[in-house]
Amino acid sequence: MNFDTIHINNLLLDLDNPRFPRIVESQREAVNLMIEIQSVKIEALAKDIAEFGLDPSERLIVYKNDLSDNQKAYTVAEGNRRLTALKLLQEPELSDDEKLKSRIKKIIQISNQLPNEIDCVVFDTPEHFEHWVNLKHSGQNNGAGRVRWDTKEQERYQSKNGNSSFGSQFLKFLENEKKLEEKVPSDFSILKITNITRLLGDPDVREALGLEVINAKLFCSQNKARFIDEISKIINAMLEVDDKGRPIFTVNKIRHKTDRRDVLNELNITKPNIKLRKLWELSDPNSYKEDNEEKNHSNTSSDNKSNSKNGEYKDNSSQSENTESESKQNNENKAHNNNKKDEQNVKHNPNRNNLIPSNVKYNFDNKKCRKIYDELKGKLRHDECPMSISVLFRAFLELSLICYLDKNNINLKKQQQGLHDKVVAVSNDLKDKGILTNSQVSSVQSVSSSITVSQGSLQQYMHNKDTLPDKSSLNTQFDNLHCLFSAIWK
Repeated sequence: MNFDTIHINNLLLDLDNPRFPRIVESQREAVNLMIEIQSVKIEALAKDIAEFGLDPSERLIVYKNDLSDNQKAYTVAEGNRRLTALKLLQEPELSDDEKLKSRIKKIIQISNQLPNEIDCVVFDTPEHFEHWVNLKHSGQNNGAGRVRWDTKEQERYQSKNGNSSFGSQFLKFLENEKKLEEKVPSDFSILKITNITRLLGDPDVREALGLEVINAKLFCSQNKARFIDEISKIINAMLEVDDKGRPIFTVNKIRHKTDRRDVLNELNITKPNIKLRKLWELSDPNSYKEDNEEKNHSNTSSDNKSNSKNGEYKDNSSQSENTESESKQNNENKAHNNNKKDEQNVKHNPNRNNLIPSNVKYNFDNKKCRKIYDELKGKLRHDECPMSISVLFRAFLELSLICYLDKNNINLKKQQQGLHDKVVAVSNDLKDKGILTNSQVSSVQSVSSSITVSQGSLQQYMHNKDTLPDKSSLNTQFDNLHCLFSAIWK
């Protein structure tokens, strides 16, 4: 093995290149087959070489070709794509593709100097270099091969050189802001930086979060505490995983502008009412300084909360003796408080693309129900899988009811085995336990009577060959039954 700088004219493409799907018999045929299978990539490589030159960290692996008439000829074992690009830059007429030939000529016109020789490592026989070529093209090989940077590592490198994406700036905020630990788990390893960048690339999302772009950097115009509250909703949604530990929140959730708008609505993320006079840089949380206007607003809010708490204490102390009707009212209030948070967070949007909104989370102790939930929330979209959604929604409802009945040892009479009968039995039991209110139970049973009976839509989706699912109706039905699911899987 030795190192040498060899003229391009003395380098030959490997006619037995593993990239080639068929046999070639000449150098020109090899060049054009490489163009055929990698046209766009060869052009991009030629353009990069014309602009930056050859990669000084990469040598071609070559060996002496004894069959060629050219006594100085070497066959390239590693680097055939680079050699193809170089030969085209030297002689565009080698290409039979007229369009590519024209584009290569334009690249040549704007290049100051094109290389005509290249650094190589010369081996005596193929046996001596097989290990290195195989290692280069067969993946990571447990670390012995080339280990690619993941997206976050690429972003870190680019940020060191002054090129930082919105996603990278956001991750820096997560890493540097200590108060986030109170709101979200500290492990952000499953967060997809590409998803964050896609979200923050939308002007409407940035506006809702109070973010502004100045010289490619993100600055925040709202109170940091409020910003943390808002982004915590997004982070927690992105950190939810299925039973195999894979994120439920995928790019499909935010692929289109309407999808991103739906996520903002579902997570109840609203545009800040107060804009700071001095913006703070997102990647540097310590640049945030609370101004006097914020302090005054914060003090006023604290006083109001204190007065409210005092008022609540007086009201509670005055109820030392409850009548039977007051006791029932207390149960009603208890059920109302148990579901108040969910009701505030779930914004009805009949046009969303997933049946289960981003902010909805249940705690499952049944593997099958958990799997159906994962699919309905993360994988299945109305625009792609409407039939699957309609059938699985019904299955999710019935299995949830069965799990609750079994867990609470509730036995239904033989004539009460219908789906609506199960809804009635479960919702009544939840009301008796103070988990659902009278109003919620009335609503759930009313909805059930219209969709779960024999002529109801959920039954028709299953059994009627002419009934097609309707996205708006399915989403509305889920939202109306959300309090039931939430109570079952609390």
